[in-house]
Amino acid sequence: AAAAAAAAAAAAAAAMASLAEQLGDEQQVKRFARFLHANIPLREAVQVSKRVNYFRGKKLYEVLLDKTIADKNKPTVASEEEATQVGVALLRAGLIHASVVSDKKKRELRPVNTNTFSEDGYYTWIFEGSKTMRNVLLGLLVFSIAAMCLFPIWPARVKVGIWYVSVTLLIFLFVLFAVRLVVYIVFWCVGYEFWILPNFFDEDLGVMDSFRPLWSFERGQDLKESWIFRTAGFVLLVAFGYWCTQQPTEFDELYASQMDFLSELYDGKLLSDPAMEEEIRDKAIPDFEELKRQVELEEQGIDPEDDLDEELSDSAMDEMLEDEDGPAADDDEEEELDI
Repeated sequence: AAAAAAAAAAAAAAAMASLAEQLGDEQQVKRFARFLHANIPLREAVQVSKRVNYFRGKKLYEVLLDKTIADKNKPTVASEEEATQVGVALLRAGLIHASVVSDKKKRELRPVNTNTFSEDGYYTWIFEGSKTMRNVLLGLLVFSIAAMCLFPIWPARVKVGIWYVSVTLLIFLFVLFAVRLVVYIVFWCVGYEFWILPNFFDEDLGVMDSFRPLWSFERGQDLKESWIFRTAGFVLLVAFGYWCTQQPTEFDELYASQMDFLSELYDGKLLSDPAMEEEIRDKAIPDFEELKRQVELEEQGIDPEDDLDEELSDSAMDEMLEDEDGPAADDDEEEELDI
């Protein structure tokens, strides 16, 4: 038994020595950092007016001591002491740095100068990991910008599809914001604060964090100071609800008008008439006959623009004469009928 214990201790010492040698190799430490960056759940925060990724020290222990994770870049760690050595090596290599929470509600961190790694600490990634995904997203961004610049030559069906999607998204956001506000006001009047997607408008959070949590429900903190306003708001809500039940006709008309508006919005009737746009475009771009006529006028020493102005004035005069002759002709016809 003593011999077995001694052999186990010798094996542990050899493994520790091997890990220490690996941690002394800068390239090997970067391989460890690449593995940890890909396997440790990342959280987003703001640090020095910049969005960063961070993790808790205990997450590093969990990943390193998890026997189910197999990777060639995973360091061989058998205890929390060895996991701490890996964390210290990352700090000394400048791949992460320690931070402390300066504002928990806004998720703001503040960097601190220390090489101590602990389970309860916050650590911000300096190492960016694989840049493949970033390059792919950058390529998609460039492609999207180029596609939007070529929007005028897109097929008509694609334009109509984009229009439907845009209108649907706009209506969904409007309804979401309206329901979100109304629900908050109702609960605020009874002493609670209920928000749907409370972080939706937080500029300091990433896209995914803006949708977490889905709701927040808390008891009001200033009930003694604001109970008068909350009571008044509750009375106004009850009065408004009673008024709504007594005015069904007006709300039916409002509902019908909103449905008509949505119908016109989806049909594209609120935009300019495509036929009119085509007519304007045809007038703006002269055809071959028009160009030939302009050349003939220039050869005769006549300015095409002056000739066009004369034609426009003549056509306008003809329209005026027709308008004046119209009522007189109608009167003559009525007199003949009377005779």
